[in-house]
Amino acid sequence: FANDCNRHECRHVFVWRLMSITWSIETFAVLESTQDLAKSRAEYGAPEGHVIHAINQKKAYGRYGRPWISLEGNLFLSALLRPQCLA
Repeated sequence: FANDCNRHECRHVFVWRLMSITWSIETFAVLESTQDLAKSRAEYGAPEGHVIHAINQKKAYGRYGRPWISLEGNLFLSALLRPQCLA
């Protein structure tokens, strides 16, 4: 993820294990959307527990694509989960 990280000015990555998931958190000063970057990471094989955290978002969106107002000082993150469900 190094190339993508540089493009978004990655501040730091923090890793720890909680329960059965190893969490890895990438923190960025500003992103367009944590959800968009998390989706991209998932498509490139990021493991379960990968988290994208932003101090500020420019073009975030919520459920049904509705605009999400991202005021600095709030928590903005997207977490990648890969549940093992039986179909």
